[in-house]
Amino acid sequence: MSKQILAEEEQLAHDSDVREAREKQLADSIAKLPKGFRFKEERGVDPGNPPVVIDIEANFNNVKEVNISDYISDFNWVVLDMPPGSEAYSFSYCTPFIGKNNIVLSGSHFLLNYSRSGEFKEEVCVREPSAPDNYKGPFGKAHIFNNKLYYRFADNIEKKYYWMQYDLSSENSQVQMPSTAENYQLSGKGKIIMALPIEKKSRFNDYVPVSPNLWVGIKNKWQSADHDPMLVSLSNTNDTLATFQDYDKVKNFSHTIFRGDFPQISYQYRSVFTFSNSFNDTIFRMVPPNKIVPAFIVKLGAKNKLTAQEGFTPGVDISDKVCVYDWRETSKRIYMILRKGYGKNEMQIFHAVYDKKTKDFYRLSANSISGKEEGEKQASLLMEVKRDIPGVLPYWPEDISNEGEICYILSVRSLKNMIHSQQFLTLNLLKERTAQLENRIDNLPDEQIIILLIQEK
Repeated sequence: MSKQILAEEEQLAHDSDVREAREKQLADSIAKLPKGFRFKEERGVDPGNPPVVIDIEANFNNVKEVNISDYISDFNWVVLDMPPGSEAYSFSYCTPFIGKNNIVLSGSHFLLNYSRSGEFKEEVCVREPSAPDNYKGPFGKAHIFNNKLYYRFADNIEKKYYWMQYDLSSENSQVQMPSTAENYQLSGKGKIIMALPIEKKSRFNDYVPVSPNLWVGIKNKWQSADHDPMLVSLSNTNDTLATFQDYDKVKNFSHTIFRGDFPQISYQYRSVFTFSNSFNDTIFRMVPPNKIVPAFIVKLGAKNKLTAQEGFTPGVDISDKVCVYDWRETSKRIYMILRKGYGKNEMQIFHAVYDKKTKDFYRLSANSISGKEEGEKQASLLMEVKRDIPGVLPYWPEDISNEGEICYILSVRSLKNMIHSQQFLTLNLLKERTAQLENRIDNLPDEQIIILLIQEK
């Protein structure tokens, strides 16, 4: 196992060196381009690395019983310190981002920086108290790329909107908050990369770093299905370098509302931007600034596959339609959540795995929950998977670091509820390991956050 880990680390280092050289060459080339130059979109198969076909239609009923030890080689529980003034934070909906030496906790109105051991380091950006319409603070999704944190800062009062970069390798926790040339003072740490359009119709749903000097703006599916491009490649000065069109359009739509909750897939795999639009059966990797290459093709079958027209149009029966609701990729597996139907009364949720080595696709035996049970998340469902490694509770990726480390987040309250549940008592766990876990969390506040960091086998 140690040799395997070393080999993977050496490959990551090699890939990083190659990528950095390519990024420098690309940056030099773009700097020499005339103002307003745009690349033509390229979209095609790499003959030397054709896309992997995952046949879900043919294997949907392939159900497998698994042990946690089939997936995990090692794990570590990290208890995150409560930050000063923590009573002002709401930790109900948080997302962890795993960096090389940091854990960043992203909430609805804050970005908090921690060490890998859980020590609180600093507030990167926190919403200032104000009326809802006068929002001032972090906005939208954050990203970690090349050990730097990227986030958006919005000020609705002053009509300011910025794309920010914060260096996580800095040991100086007192980084000054920047100000603009017009002496506008930001209440977020880091460096201003560029100003963004504040008008909603001109904004992107997400901004994602794809190299130190290039970004991708992502339009939500409804916008791209209507008239906007799917992706836009942008420079540091917010100049458009390339646009990528969406070919799954909605036509003659006469309703005043449309159905939603059809997520896009967007993540970094070994620092390579990977994307799939809602309803699409192809997962692309990006070669910046103007090329997307199919990496995976998901075969759902004509009977099961949704189109944008069907998905968005109210009243169209999609009870037998299947879509990929979530997708998490490591070097060894793809963990996905499939959703069949729509609406809490008719929807079913399935957890499935694709093994890259064996090329097997299978659903987990502890599998189907209805939409009305979704509020309980996946934890109670996945506890039915045989836990033959003591001390491991939930297991489903919520974030995957560039080094392939899987993370899962939960609160002390939810962990206590699990430990004292009848379901937990029937698990195959060593009593002493369970007692250690109980003693560790017994005196912690219910809101305190715990991160499970997992090394995949």
